[in-house]
Amino acid sequence: MKSDDELIAQIISLFVVDSKGDRFTELASNKKRYDDFLWELLNDPRNLRSGIVTDVSKGPYGSDEILKMLLQMGAKPDVFVLSLSDSMDRRRMALSDALREVIGYQIGSIVYSVGTNLGFYEGHEGWKFILDAGQQ
Repeated sequence: MKSDDELIAQIISLFVVDSKGDRFTELASNKKRYDDFLWELLNDPRNLRSGIVTDVSKGPYGSDEILKMLLQMGAKPDVFVLSLSDSMDRRRMALSDALREVIGYQIGSIVYSVGTNLGFYEGHEGWKFILDAGQQ
């Protein structure tokens, strides 16, 4: 099983724009700056690679619909969550549970399907994106 730090490094590598990768890696690895890492990453969707984003902000996309989409794309049931919510951050859980706890709350979270190139992002402005680094 990969450590939290290894999973965070994977998330950065897969989903974050190259120009921010080194900065986010440095912030994430510094315990005193970890909250800065989360805040900066999760509050600005421009930090995500544009070519991997499918915007599902509009339309009837709740947790069930997004779960179905991710599973059809090859997502695995085990996920790792980065979140501005202390109760969700660095949690390993089932994809279906994570999506139910994240979608609609606009907290700022990434749900990463461990072992795949897939994830889901929800931001504080209601942004909802499916992340597919396999599209690159």
